Amino acid sequence: MQSHEITIGDRIKQLIEFHSNSLREFSDKYEIDYSSLSDLSRGKRNLGANLALRLVEKLPGLNLNWVFMGIGEMFLGKNADYADMQYLSEPERKNADIDPGKEMFLKYLDDVDVQHKFLQIIKSKK
Repeated sequence: MQSHEITIGDRIKQLIEFHSNSLREFSDKYEIDYSSLSDLSRGKRNLGANLALRLVEKLPGLNLNWVFMGIGEMFLGKNADYADMQYLSEPERKNADIDPGKEMFLKYLDDVDVQHKFLQIIKSKK
């Protein structure tokens, strides 16, 4: 019995199916090159840093550990439930007066380890 290892391309397919009805729709909606996504989802190319960063830019909270290694959930933390994330990418956001980038950054700063790292950086610059 041959087992099928889930690849990065398989997870990209899952991501696309989760967010849209087709690869073309996903590509257009998130302004990501169609041929790159197509080749990636079919295993004809590797996921490079530029495309990974573009995905994270367009889909805040996307868990790159999940994308690359299948570890964890598709989205991080509270963002694991896409219903909580939808307002960040849709025009009719619940909190239209809040910048989604700023909100994600502030959530990131709530982490004590992150605060400690920032303090270390600031101290090293003095």
